[in-house]
Amino acid sequence: MDVMMTRNMDCIIPLRESELEAVARSAWKYETEGTNLVGRGKAVVMSHDMIDQIDDPDAFYLMALLKRHHWGHDFVLTKAMALALGWTLPRWRRARDLLVRFSIIACIHEGGMGPNDPPVYAWCDS
Repeated sequence: MDVMMTRNMDCIIPLRESELEAVARSAWKYETEGTNLVGRGKAVVMSHDMIDQIDDPDAFYLMALLKRHHWGHDFVLTKAMALALGWTLPRWRRARDLLVRFSIIACIHEGGMGPNDPPVYAWCDS
């Protein structure tokens, strides 16, 4: 709180002390809950609802990988990914299809119009 009050004095329009206290309380809550990600590097964050929804380990792992590498933008899903994961094609397809069924990802381009036309997926709003 002392650091916040000192920094606040340098602001053109300083916050009221009650606002500073509310911010400090909120920040400390993140710290005590272990959800303060500042200074800890990048993280994959998932809601409890999303974790509870996906009861299939393969789909959960695939979702975590996709969030890790493709969060916030469209991405391609090709058969090569199954090989890279060491999964059979049916196993990979089942995990992918569960993410589609749960409306976590959606195919926005089917692909298949040639060797350089892969399926493109996007994150669903949830």
